Amino acid sequence: AFGDEILIDPSRASGKLAERRLLALVSHQKTGEVRHIIFNMRKPHSLFDLTRKAFHVLKVRDLKIEALLNLDTGGQDVIELYDERRRVVSEVEGRLGPGQTTNLLVYQR
Repeated sequence: AFGDEILIDPSRASGKLAERRLLALVSHQKTGEVRHIIFNMRKPHSLFDLTRKAFHVLKVRDLKIEALLNLDTGGQDVIELYDERRRVVSEVEGRLGPGQTTNLLVYQR
């Protein structure tokens, strides 16, 4: 999704079910406050279904979707999330730790 529109064509999207992770960059419709939200879904979804569901969840909260990005978990599925005090959020974790991967994307806002 980009510019408050879903861009995936459901007729061309893969129907493969997998664990998914999405990064949503949103702004509040009234205040303009910008938020970065990660959807970390352990239950298998198709990419289109999860995009549609995430889009709906964000819209009912008066959020404008600036961009919604697929963060492919790949074969290693590594994620480590920190709170605003730089403490690890233990409820969000991948199957492997950061020391067990060959490449990493570090995202900081």
